[in-house]
Amino acid sequence: MQHHKQPLISRCLGTLLLSLLLITGCKKDEFVCLDGLVVYEAESSADGIDLSDYVIIACEGGFTRGNASIDLYNPSSGDLLPNAFADQAGYALGDILQDVYWTNNDLILVVNNSQKIEILDPYTLLPRRTIAGFTSPRYVHVNDEGGIYVSDLFSRQFIRSDPQSGCIDAAIDLYGWTEYVFPYRTNGIAVLHRSVYGQGSPISEVLLLSKDLELRDNIALPEDPIQMVEGSEDHIFYILCLGNASNDVAGQIVEVNLLDKTTKEIIRFNEDRPNRIAFDKNSNTLYFNLASEIFKIVGESPPALAWTTTAQAIYGLSVLNNGDVIVSDAKDFVANGAIEHYDSSGNLIRTVDVGYVPSEVVDQP
Repeated sequence: MQHHKQPLISRCLGTLLLSLLLITGCKKDEFVCLDGLVVYEAESSADGIDLSDYVIIACEGGFTRGNASIDLYNPSSGDLLPNAFADQAGYALGDILQDVYWTNNDLILVVNNSQKIEILDPYTLLPRRTIAGFTSPRYVHVNDEGGIYVSDLFSRQFIRSDPQSGCIDAAIDLYGWTEYVFPYRTNGIAVLHRSVYGQGSPISEVLLLSKDLELRDNIALPEDPIQMVEGSEDHIFYILCLGNASNDVAGQIVEVNLLDKTTKEIIRFNEDRPNRIAFDKNSNTLYFNLASEIFKIVGESPPALAWTTTAQAIYGLSVLNNGDVIVSDAKDFVANGAIEHYDSSGNLIRTVDVGYVPSEVVDQP
């Protein structure tokens, strides 16, 4: 196990040192935590952007290329503001934008291979602070007190960061890789827990944790869960599990009920498998893709082909607040990508060229 981890740690430390050098050019070192995190307060002279008409397109970038970015897209007019973070912050976003978490109080960008999260003003995009020094952060959730829960690829920990200092104030040691994070019930946290990255240990489950990260329960899942989306109620989730084609283990989309700890198979895939799912709460509709085709399941109805895209490589499915669907196309992973904007009936509204490897599109909270 250790011989797999050591080169990754060395690589990550090198990336962290580079990230810190980039950050310190525009930010003041505010506080060094005992746990190794470093918190920087923002220093920006930009005027800010009125985000009220925009959604955020997360452009992941290429691994080690340092070209992650966010584009701002106006769904009504089609206007695009490319590379908006760098324009506001005065420095590049970093390496691999993993997650965009938008609330009324914070806009948080998780930059995986730069081992940091950026905390921005959710109305103007102006930077507030950077917390650097994570191992390999993936996804976040912010509780009512402002505590930031952070999942991680390599650290074997799931942590909570204090809203005032930015330092870790709660943690749970785990034996795998944590991904998507959602609240459930009162002060509960649901976390997707997977096998150790790059190894074959069969960990596939949802962990149910208290707000202070005490383990309450776990729910077993089919093999290789890769995405988790919230359903029509805050205790219902849909999880895309790829299975294992080499061992003839079918891929599945399953519905998970966090209250009674049950799972229900929604659809099984024996050959082609989706790489993204999305859920529209307003219409109780689950979307998924097979190659370039978009399917949907409305309520308890069987899956039906909704429309066919022109996307070369679908890398994201996102539902806007008005029910429109955005398909993110990474194309050939060499050139910049594009988004295809559809209404809920599958009519193409427009195609827009965007940054490198677009993934999720995040609407206003």
